[in-house]
Amino acid sequence: MLGGQQGGSPIEGTLTSPWTLDLKALTLALPRIVADLTLPNPKGGTLAFGAQGSASVDLGRHALDARLNGKLDESRFDAKLGMSRFTPPAIGFDLGIDRVDLDRYRAATTPAPGGPAAQTPLDLSALKDLDARGSLRVGALQVAGVKLSQLRVDLRAAGGRVELDPLAAELYQGRVAGRVALVAAKAPRVTVQQKLSNVAVGPLLKDAFGKDLLEGRGNVALDVSTQSGSVGAMLKALSGSARIELRDGSVRGFNIAQAIRSAKARLGTAAGEHAGTGSAAESTDFSELSGSFAIVKGVAHNDDLLAKSPLLRITGNGDVDLGQGRVDYLVKATVVDTLQGQGGPELQSLRGQTVPVRLSGPFSAIGYRIDFAGLLQEMAKKKLDTKAEDLKAKAQQQLGDKLKGLFGK
Repeated sequence: MLGGQQGGSPIEGTLTSPWTLDLKALTLALPRIVADLTLPNPKGGTLAFGAQGSASVDLGRHALDARLNGKLDESRFDAKLGMSRFTPPAIGFDLGIDRVDLDRYRAATTPAPGGPAAQTPLDLSALKDLDARGSLRVGALQVAGVKLSQLRVDLRAAGGRVELDPLAAELYQGRVAGRVALVAAKAPRVTVQQKLSNVAVGPLLKDAFGKDLLEGRGNVALDVSTQSGSVGAMLKALSGSARIELRDGSVRGFNIAQAIRSAKARLGTAAGEHAGTGSAAESTDFSELSGSFAIVKGVAHNDDLLAKSPLLRITGNGDVDLGQGRVDYLVKATVVDTLQGQGGPELQSLRGQTVPVRLSGPFSAIGYRIDFAGLLQEMAKKKLDTKAEDLKAKAQQQLGDKLKGLFGK
């Protein structure tokens, strides 16, 4: 029988095996281990643990080798474990798990202002003395709401630094591959280098952040790092770079085509600006979208946005404040010349025109502003340019006709 406590919670059950001790060789063999334990659940209550296997201990070399398979709560596992040093422990492992929901074991926290997770302390102090190396395979994993499958990761930990490299998995109809590094310090540091391929970003963002601000499927490249003492502050301290290449999706929170229609309906009958506020129910659809971002202290700056839809060709530049959940962005939307019977009469009359739309405000209520005067000037300039080109072509034609008459050809 076993009895004990972990963090004030009881550990109970049985652990049995025949054993052989060789005092001359200083070895201990446990050929048939059977464990049946009740362990504390960090979320409250208890977890059932059952396993069988074998182990050998070399007391002279301070080494251990073990093989266990069994079940912890809902998860079945098969593990090879080793120690090449007892004090401080140096651990090696090869662990396979069929499925695990880590959210099932997360202790409940009291919601803080600004969101339940914003002020959650990020404590990596348990990693400071970890000396470990091994491989992990998980058939299905859920962590912080995000769902992955066929996870493969190699871990190396020493001196307060943990590297997960390579880290690869299937997620949201695509794949992710790259590396993650953690440094245990008073202000923990996290580095993420990942490439997401052919991933459905809408469900991923919904599960990870509770918001589906962006829909579509494609590729995302991340090379970012951050350092702070809480989850919310980590996002505000984020720096690095990112690139997205998506297809057949939408950006939620505003509808650029509808904003242009509304502006055109007032064009010529009102002066100044046309402004409004989007909503979560609105979206701007695209068939292709790409852009790169330079991220400094939680603010992602973009200069090369390119998006296409049947109605519009969109470029733009500006900032997305990830820490504050705000956007300040200038979109230049060009109504396609080939528009035929689509988008309503307002867009039909703007074919070929580029309309500047300023977007600003929180993600939940993005405001837009269109400058009527600027739009009118752009349209007038384009008409003058077109007339000048027509006059030039006509003059060249008349000159050619006169030359033909002069030379009799």
